[in-house]
Amino acid sequence: MGAGFHGGFGSTKGSRKSNEAYAGTVKLVKSGPGEKFGQYAMKARPEQGYTDVIIHGNPDTDKVSVYHNGKWTDIDQRRLANYIKQDMGYESGPIRLISCSTGTKEFAQNFANKMGVEVIAPSDTVWAHSNGRITIGPKSYINNGKWISFKPRNGGK
Repeated sequence: MGAGFHGGFGSTKGSRKSNEAYAGTVKLVKSGPGEKFGQYAMKARPEQGYTDVIIHGNPDTDKVSVYHNGKWTDIDQRRLANYIKQDMGYESGPIRLISCSTGTKEFAQNFANKMGVEVIAPSDTVWAHSNGRITIGPKSYINNGKWISFKPRNGGK
């Protein structure tokens, strides 16, 4: 799978002393052997002002996969928003989806609408490296993707 991994329910709160940037993380991927994506993505440098949501995306559907109650489940943006809102780690504000290809279909826009906040999502596969580096592209060593911004429409309904 190359130098990075792509793609438990829990959260962590962290802070960076420089620039007083605060970051929260909501991790919705399985922890343990064979699941390095979530482990490595948790090491990613926070994007100032954003809460990271680490989850498995799928370029072929408008759903994401979460590990919940001992099994993988595909959910839409409404169910993801409900999970996030109930998670004590999320207070408010913009979200960065560290989730493969969620910026390529309507998922990120619908999620931004439901949450009522800006969401940034990747244009391609997300690769999480063991040192916390995140790359976006078709291969772990090709970083030609980008983060796409989605602003909420319809008042977050």
